[in-house]
Amino acid sequence: MNKKVLGIVAGVAILAIAAYACYMYVLMPASMMK
Repeated sequence: MNKKVLGIVAGVAILAIAAYACYMYVLMPASMMK
């Protein structure tokens, strides 16, 4: 696999995981308050 492609895939994966973590971090306290 091309290193550039691998870097892009890794970057997208990290961004997706970070976005998901932020989403859960924001959503969980809101659902617990109810």
